[in-house]
Amino acid sequence: MVQSYIILHAQKPKRDAYIRNLLDKYGVAAVDQIVPEGTIGIAEVRLLLKEMSRKPFVSLFKATVVEIENVSMEAQQAMLKTLEEPAAANLFFLSAPHVHLLLPTIVSRCTVVDLPVTENELPPQDLEKLTSFWRQFLTLKLGERFLLLGTIVNTKDEALNWLTIQICFLAQELRNSYTMTGSPLQTGIQLATLLTLLLEARERLMRNGALKLALDQVCIYVPFIS
Repeated sequence: MVQSYIILHAQKPKRDAYIRNLLDKYGVAAVDQIVPEGTIGIAEVRLLLKEMSRKPFVSLFKATVVEIENVSMEAQQAMLKTLEEPAAANLFFLSAPHVHLLLPTIVSRCTVVDLPVTENELPPQDLEKLTSFWRQFLTLKLGERFLLLGTIVNTKDEALNWLTIQICFLAQELRNSYTMTGSPLQTGIQLATLLTLLLEARERLMRNGALKLALDQVCIYVPFIS
């Protein structure tokens, strides 16, 4: 029986709905569901796993739903053993907008449910805005980049949300770059480099890195085009 799932979809409500269906399928009552909130580090993972080690109250299973966007890489590492050999009464649902946010070792230990690409695409109006943003950003001078990001992001939560949206968008553009239509932004290799930079910036923030440093590095290291 599958006990560790990764649910992938760009839109959180779609992931939540799919997970709710699985919880209903397994008959997990609300009292036996654990949904951590806020940033999850190693200490929070240890508390979660301790709670998961206790017997369910009324159900056959105890389940946890974890938003991977909130989990640091070190905390993901701390979950590896449990995900590989979960207790008989445990169910783990890891929710993420994109597989790049997860450690490969986590992915290899779970059943991955990648919801259909046709439903996973960002709305057309969002795609137009994001494409327009990157067309502008790639041509800006360094000082102009600093000013532009300063008008978009002011807090760590805003930065994490912004980075996650950009990562989902660029991952989609990367897929498009290898189709007949291609991507209007850059080549596949350039998009992969850009995607890696944003993933690194996001991970830096998840490790409680300085907000300004993370955003400055995006401005500095994202390629300039004329």
